[in-house]
Amino acid sequence: MFVNPDNAVGVNNDYAGEMLPDTWYRLALVVNLNDTNSTIAKYLNGSLAGIQTLDANSIDSRFSLGPAFLLFTDSLEETAPGLVDRVQIYSGALTDTQVAALGLPLGDGGPPVGGDVKIDSIEKVGDNVVIKASGGGTLQLVRKDKLTDAKWQDVGQPSSSGTFTTPAIGATGFFRVRRS
Repeated sequence: MFVNPDNAVGVNNDYAGEMLPDTWYRLALVVNLNDTNSTIAKYLNGSLAGIQTLDANSIDSRFSLGPAFLLFTDSLEETAPGLVDRVQIYSGALTDTQVAALGLPLGDGGPPVGGDVKIDSIEKVGDNVVIKASGGGTLQLVRKDKLTDAKWQDVGQPSSSGTFTTPAIGATGFFRVRRS
């Protein structure tokens, strides 16, 4: 996916939406590859900007997640500087409602005060999930059981070590780490 000179998102001459410079956006790309009707839905800030229909036989194509996954690079050198707040990858195609539930972008026009906070690793250890984060300062782990849940819930106490251990509850869980 690219942002073209008209500030629209897409690839293969199929662009939609508008991403203005110096503005934070939550860009969601929902790639649905199948035998008959493969698509990429493009969302900006939770709203559908456009649906791109892919060529037949798109399974195992350039839009598939393979053994290598490159972000922010292209063999044709079609790259430019920019800021990215976070990248999330889900194992299934999200619905319109699930994308909307991700909310608006959290960026405020520049890197977070005090530097970036990031999750370095997530590991299931026995009946627990161990999450290690970095970024310095006091950090707080938050969780949603479903993307459609209204609010993120604090998990445990803030930590200055950046290591959080929480029980593995339910089949899924969505986590963030924020500065406390």
